[in-house]
Amino acid sequence: MDEIYAIGKVICQRPEKGAAVAAAEFLQANFPDRTGFSPRNVRRMRDFYRTYENDQRLLRLAMKIGWTLNVVIMEAELTSVQRISCLQRAAAERLSKKKLLEIILNDAFAEKPIDEPDEIC
Repeated sequence: MDEIYAIGKVICQRPEKGAAVAAAEFLQANFPDRTGFSPRNVRRMRDFYRTYENDQRLLRLAMKIGWTLNVVIMEAELTSVQRISCLQRAAAERLSKKKLLEIILNDAFAEKPIDEPDEIC
């Protein structure tokens, strides 16, 4: 997840249109044995950075789950409280994509997010 955040940050620092597509082409050419660098996915990396750049608490939660679940959460239209609830449940319950989608579609969020200690071991 650190790599995804870093790629998103670099793309956000590039003001020109098409930075995500150029980054995707660069990554595909320089890391041919790696997958996940399609233009669409690289734009998602940019969105991941933008979503969490100013909220370290949410970023810490997002770093605890995999990329697929993060994409589901980012692409859902959630309030901040719902996003926190989804991130916490996804990490604590090791949710599958299917189960996370069910929670989102059924509005089955925790009423109040669980407080998390500032320091995580």
